[in-house]
Amino acid sequence: MMYQSIAKILLGVCIGMLVIAILNGVGKIDAKEHKIERLLTSLSELLNRFYYVALFGIFIVFLFSRLYLLGVLPLGMHVDELGMAYDAQCLARYGVDRHLVRYPFYLINYGGGQNALYTYLTMILLKFLPFSVTVIRLPAVFCACICFFSMFFLLKEMRGSNCFALLGPVFVTITPYFMFSERWALESSLFLSLLPPAILFLIRAVKYKKMRDYVFSAIVFGLVLYTYAISYLVLPLLLGITILYLIWVKRFELKNWIVFSVILGCLACPLIINQLINMKVIPEFSFLCFDFKRLFWYRSDELSLGNILMNWDYLKTLLLGGDGLSYNSFEEFGPVYLFMIPLVFFGLAVTIVKTVQSVKKREFSEDTLILVTFVSGYFVLMIAAELSIGKANELFFTFIVFCIVAIISMWEMAKKGNMGNGILVVMLLVMGISYLMYGNFYFREQNEVYGYHDLFVSTYTGELVKIARETYIPDNDKPLYCEIRYDDCNQETLLLSLYGDESPWDWNEEQMTTGNVRRHLPEEIDPDEDAVYLIGDSWDHIVSYMASEWGFSVDNTYPSYKIVYKN
Repeated sequence: MMYQSIAKILLGVCIGMLVIAILNGVGKIDAKEHKIERLLTSLSELLNRFYYVALFGIFIVFLFSRLYLLGVLPLGMHVDELGMAYDAQCLARYGVDRHLVRYPFYLINYGGGQNALYTYLTMILLKFLPFSVTVIRLPAVFCACICFFSMFFLLKEMRGSNCFALLGPVFVTITPYFMFSERWALESSLFLSLLPPAILFLIRAVKYKKMRDYVFSAIVFGLVLYTYAISYLVLPLLLGITILYLIWVKRFELKNWIVFSVILGCLACPLIINQLINMKVIPEFSFLCFDFKRLFWYRSDELSLGNILMNWDYLKTLLLGGDGLSYNSFEEFGPVYLFMIPLVFFGLAVTIVKTVQSVKKREFSEDTLILVTFVSGYFVLMIAAELSIGKANELFFTFIVFCIVAIISMWEMAKKGNMGNGILVVMLLVMGISYLMYGNFYFREQNEVYGYHDLFVSTYTGELVKIARETYIPDNDKPLYCEIRYDDCNQETLLLSLYGDESPWDWNEEQMTTGNVRRHLPEEIDPDEDAVYLIGDSWDHIVSYMASEWGFSVDNTYPSYKIVYKN
């Protein structure tokens, strides 16, 4: 309640600053320039000149907030993290995923599919680093860094000011949804991280008419297709509207767009083939080192125009939270801070006005491409079924751009009454207080309030498997039998296979005894077998019998489990 009360106060302050800015803009307030205002003007000029120092400082804060306790918070592993990690480990060591598919462009995972880019980034890391939760979450942080710097250069292209461009990285750093989504290995979150550089290169391509920007933009848009299947609809709509707009404002260049289309088409081709296979238009096949296989089930019924009436107002959930998934937003804060909501709507209104002016004058405006991105993403969201905040993660990129557009507009209006820098300072204080509250909750209170988030499972049993193997089976020359506790059964198969480094040829979701790590005790324990046993305290009677009757040794170091082995 304390957090929510302070958030409401900060919302009031933000609305107050917005009202003051508007009144300044229409000439209702005409304050005399104060010494403090002149000092702030000098500081802003200095910041605009030495922006790289401030950018570096913001990046340090950003990097700390993403890396600190990365393997611990959020607690455990999401089920999709777990499936992705085991597939990445299998691909890194054996060249196939756990379903024995060679280098798939779209993974089967639990049967309904999983986007490939995150898995391959993790695969590369696992070729050089041992598996850990921290390691599999590093690609999220890496792509978040790309987003961080892209937002700076994007805002610089839009407004031409180094000082105001710094607001891009600031909002990426402090916005709750960005921070949460960039600290765990959900592959679809990369849509949010990679869309800003794609839009940045597209804006540069249109403004400067350089072929290299068209090439870079096409490559990044192509990579975006491998982040989230929903981008298959968002990007064609976004690019289609953009092309029509560019034709209207006379900025369309056929040669450059042909090159763009060829590059993007080549990158999209494997995904198009996958779709045709799943629609049973063409059969499964293999090509070179790649297998094109059909999913266990095809989720084509998740999109329908009939969903629009149910979903048209989902913007409220995106801004306030309430999709029922605690890993998307905390109830105490929401996906964005309360103070950001009026800024989003004000910035959206400013962007619409600039777009209308651009269309009327037939002059290109960078703001229009942000509006097109928002409209495309929101339309696809409205036709989707089983909505969650994560299904529209790319929209949060447009939200922070709208916030920054709003703050810059407020500054421009308030500057007429010699109050612009003062309002900017107040807004920065509001942002800083909000971020400190969120950081305190995230790192110090989150576990106590939420524990394991929805669909996150404990990795404890997996970690014990790893410890048992490294301590008692260093040469992998004897079996490790695992009988886990009754309340630790979630995703047991994948956990033990992942931490036990089980071969995908041995892995079988239904077969309980495979490979070096075996997922149950044998039907009859052979006291003469040279084996190690990991047994939960639900089966203490078995441990006692093995120790007293057969002379096994027992390692009681770890809570809730015992490692039983032969001397």
